Amino acid sequence: MDTHSFYWSNQLLGNDVNASQIEVTMGPFRACFKKATNFSLCGGRFKWVNDSMLVIITC
Repeated sequence: MDTHSFYWSNQLLGNDVNASQIEVTMGPFRACFKKATNFSLCGGRFKWVNDSMLVIITC
């Protein structure tokens, strides 16, 4: 586990220091949020897609 990124992800969101997280070690990863959601991406390198690091689509 990347404890440094775990800590900073929770700090960025104002969460408790031990709040649950999802760690993705091998992609690809897809999530569908059913309501307005705050999230952070922390850790290693991210792959750029269409000049954007994050692709957001409506579920």
